[in-house]
Amino acid sequence: SLHFALAGDGGARDDLQRRAKATPAADRIHFLGMLDRADLPGLLRDADIFLSSSTTETQCLAVAEAIASSLPVVAVWDEAMRGMVVDGVNARVAPRRVDDFAAALQDLLAAPDMRQAFGRASRELSRQFSVRAQAEAMIALYREAIAAKKTRARRRFLP
Repeated sequence: SLHFALAGDGGARDDLQRRAKATPAADRIHFLGMLDRADLPGLLRDADIFLSSSTTETQCLAVAEAIASSLPVVAVWDEAMRGMVVDGVNARVAPRRVDDFAAALQDLLAAPDMRQAFGRASRELSRQFSVRAQAEAMIALYREAIAAKKTRARRRFLP
């Protein structure tokens, strides 16, 4: 059966817990609260789909961790997710409407082959966000900036 785990905490938690208790699925909705970072890989490994309805997580660390864990994603689009979440490749992206988000989740739940393909694509996309890839991109950016500065300096001294 389907279980829904919410990790993290915030001002809406009490209201969400109250609403969850009022549903027939109350025993399958789990509020985990703030987790130790060491527990996150195990939680993500046990998950089948990662949901992100946040429009305030500007760093998208949770999404990056989810795709690195080979999870398919259902998300409300946010520009900060560009490159991490690609509709139809590793994710279903929905507008900020509950019905659309729920429909995207239902589509993914009903399609195990799509979930597997999206999971593989997530893992592949996550490689560009690894520490090594980010360091290499930063080095390339610095080299480009240094080369441009040298070119400008040479032009100042040419007749």
